[in-house]
Amino acid sequence: MIPVVEKEYPLTKWLIIINVTVYMILAFLTGSFLSLAAHPILLFVAQFNAFVYRGLVYELFTSLFVHFDILHLLMNMFFLYILGRQFEVSFSKKDYIIVYFIGGLIGNIFTLVLGPYVLSGGASGAIFSMYAFVITVFYKRQRQSLKSVIYLLILMLLINMGFQSNFLAHAGGAFFGLLYGLYYLRRFRVSRGGFYIYEEVTY
Repeated sequence: MIPVVEKEYPLTKWLIIINVTVYMILAFLTGSFLSLAAHPILLFVAQFNAFVYRGLVYELFTSLFVHFDILHLLMNMFFLYILGRQFEVSFSKKDYIIVYFIGGLIGNIFTLVLGPYVLSGGASGAIFSMYAFVITVFYKRQRQSLKSVIYLLILMLLINMGFQSNFLAHAGGAFFGLLYGLYYLRRFRVSRGGFYIYEEVTY
């Protein structure tokens, strides 16, 4: 039976459905609903740097949908729901997809290049990319300095540092979200009568 997705926030709802479905499938395969982290199957669907370097490059993508325990899943889906609704109201579906998936992949690449050979996964890199994009666009439209945006992002990264959290994925996602937010503003910024307004600009 195909789940019903509300038309108001379709991308956000489908992403949540996919993440929850992946968790339920892995929970069934591992025989554990509350925690999956100890099962060997995760080495082939989450990101394990040693395996990625040996050719399992697909893990950079599949790991975006793999969560290790029920709390990990619920926390990420809560923030995805909050940010995703705001995103779908304010920005295009194309920008949503770019910020979510490329931001998440950049976070995983940061983990691959700079991180140890530990198992990592989850949507938090993509969510941090969304957060950084939204903060950058909204703050800059309020004529806040770029420095204040960067300080806020650093503060959020530090607040979310903790045992078993992937700081590199968060930082990589936030880095891409910041850069894409600045690109987005440049794409829409037009000077008229000495004031800057925002509308679509094609080059």
